[in-house]
Amino acid sequence: MPTNEETNLVPGRSCGPCTACCVFLRIDEDSLRKIEDDPCPNLAADGLCRIYEHRPATCRTFYCEWRYLRQLGDEWRPDLSKIMLRSHSGKSGGIIMQPLESPREVLTSRLALSLVASCISNAIPVYISIPTRPGHTHALVGLNKRLAQPVRARKLDLARKLMLATIDYAGKLTTETIAPLAD
Repeated sequence: MPTNEETNLVPGRSCGPCTACCVFLRIDEDSLRKIEDDPCPNLAADGLCRIYEHRPATCRTFYCEWRYLRQLGDEWRPDLSKIMLRSHSGKSGGIIMQPLESPREVLTSRLALSLVASCISNAIPVYISIPTRPGHTHALVGLNKRLAQPVRARKLDLARKLMLATIDYAGKLTTETIAPLAD
């Protein structure tokens, strides 16, 4: 029986060879303990999960936003875009863009900036999640106010420049130490 999350997935869209969530998710369950940004020890060299049939609940229930949002094309699959899109669980909702490779490269691409512009134009909160220091959580920074002016003016170069400044700002923020895994 499909879960509520599964019934809302885009029909025919599958993860394929993408294993981004196998690296970037934190799993703290009795059956598996893994901090975020570390590859899962059950991720095989061929990209398959060694324990797929018995994987933890976190793995069974997490889907990136590309799996939910019909308006995103195939180029948004995380292994292709190098950006994992996640929903923001805060009261304002929105989308979190988590770069899988160099934030300065992937978050300033035309693809990324187009999504940011679309979110801002439609009053959808959009954030970036940027690594800070090893052993610390990512910095989460909102983009709507920061990039509203170049989006309204349709100035891609200015939006790119402000995105770079925001990435640099986020990378210097003091963030919390990553919480230890349960024993």
